[in-house]
Amino acid sequence: MTESQKEVFRRISRFLPLAAVVAVFGHGGASGQINTITGYNQVLGQWDASHAARTNNSRTGVGSPVSRDQCNRPGESYFQTDAAAGQNNWYCTVAGSPGTWVIGVGPVAVGASLPGTCAVGQQYFVTASGATYGLNICTATNTWTLSAASSSGTVTSVSAFCLPWLTCPVSTATTTPALAIGVANSQTSHQVIGTCGSATSFAPCSLVAGDLPSISLTTGVTGTLQAAQEPAHTGDMTNVAGSLATSVVGLNGTLLSGLSTGLLKITTGTGAPSIAGSTDILGTCTTCVTSASSLTSTALMTGAGSQASQTTTTKLNGGVFYPTTDSTTAIQFDKANGTSNVLTIDTTDGYVGIGTASPSNVFNVAGISRFGSTATSQNGTSGTAACTQPIVGSVKIATCYLNGYANTGTAQTYTYATAFSTTPVLLESGGSCGTYNPSTTASTLTLPANASMTAETCNIVALGQ
Repeated sequence: MTESQKEVFRRISRFLPLAAVVAVFGHGGASGQINTITGYNQVLGQWDASHAARTNNSRTGVGSPVSRDQCNRPGESYFQTDAAAGQNNWYCTVAGSPGTWVIGVGPVAVGASLPGTCAVGQQYFVTASGATYGLNICTATNTWTLSAASSSGTVTSVSAFCLPWLTCPVSTATTTPALAIGVANSQTSHQVIGTCGSATSFAPCSLVAGDLPSISLTTGVTGTLQAAQEPAHTGDMTNVAGSLATSVVGLNGTLLSGLSTGLLKITTGTGAPSIAGSTDILGTCTTCVTSASSLTSTALMTGAGSQASQTTTTKLNGGVFYPTTDSTTAIQFDKANGTSNVLTIDTTDGYVGIGTASPSNVFNVAGISRFGSTATSQNGTSGTAACTQPIVGSVKIATCYLNGYANTGTAQTYTYATAFSTTPVLLESGGSCGTYNPSTTASTLTLPANASMTAETCNIVALGQ
């Protein structure tokens, strides 16, 4: 370097500090100057803007950057000018085109119910009890999600402007949220305050009568009714309210107290029990055999001796009766002396004996027998004729007694109770009752009648099958 070049360099070096000072002071005096930096600029070291009159380090724009704006590096910020206050700041968490953007956490809004719209990342604390009570976070556009901390069932009273995960003034006691009865059980949604005082105190609450839901006893209740809830009953069965002990005092409205002075009877025609009915239910029977099983099972008809232990009447009141083992003397009825047989039933051969303990035929009668039936009286012009048919079956017998009978008018007839198979044999006393005699068919006996007939007395017998 020549001497002249060195001199020029020295003069420039002296001038640069002065130019720098003038530039600094000159810039301070030019407050309206705007410097625009374009391209990619990176600040290394420390950027101190603490003495700046104002700063604005976020890109601004209208609308949400979600699914729209490119992000070159995580941490990039965006300020949405048309968003509600506190919901303007957006930050890029994953670079891309578009990038992943989340809204910056701002003050938590507080209210009784969630707003209809929201942006991702927005937070809202619902103070009214219910399904959305607590801190809610907007996880997708216009979609609120209750935070896990709020759904745990335990809450604390917090400041309206303090986030639950920060150190905030809280009450010393924690309780479950106040009970809300809602549409799930058909009740108007409301908070149960009861005796706990203020709705925001979160103190333990007690249910009051007005808050209990109405439940149908016919369709909505299961389980066992406790004795304390048992109502009082009246009628045939009574009890005291709150007690399961019952007393039967009547039957179909008839008090059973009447049994102490009378018999329980059946009212004729209706079958309804009555103290003053017309027919005894048991009659004079003290011990009734009604079982269809063996008579020996009742211990009433065992052995061949008299039933000395039976001091009152024993009535066989329906059913089927049979011995334990068949024999020729399976069932016997004796006189009081225990030896004179009255009736014997041979269940081995199927015989019945009357007056004999050893029947030899289906129906064996030892002694004089008497057969009869209700006689039909026929009145003639004078005298009477009494006709009856006492025996029917394989052999049929009908009789008619004319007692001074005469009929000068229309002939009288007697219709057999059971008709004969064909015209029966007709027998008359002495072979003939008189001048005028009766006649017969298989079904009818015709008595004599004639204008010249005089009184006749005789027996007439019709015999046949």
